Amino acid sequence: MNDVWDLIRLIAPKTFDLLSHLRGRKLDNSGEMLLFLASVHEATLKTQELLERLAALEELNGKKLDMLLKLE
Repeated sequence: MNDVWDLIRLIAPKTFDLLSHLRGRKLDNSGEMLLFLASVHEATLKTQELLERLAALEELNGKKLDMLLKLE
């Protein structure tokens, strides 16, 4: 579970930075746009990894619950 929280701690500041960067600002420079898109892509990949880990944890918890119910 610590891995999931580590990912959240990693993603949250980057997402906040991206939103702060966009607020009231136009990206006219193509270099800025490329950096922004690279940041969005990185955040998207990290979010996808987080969702995959959460799904795996849910599956594992479901299996543990099924095993406990069978023991009763």
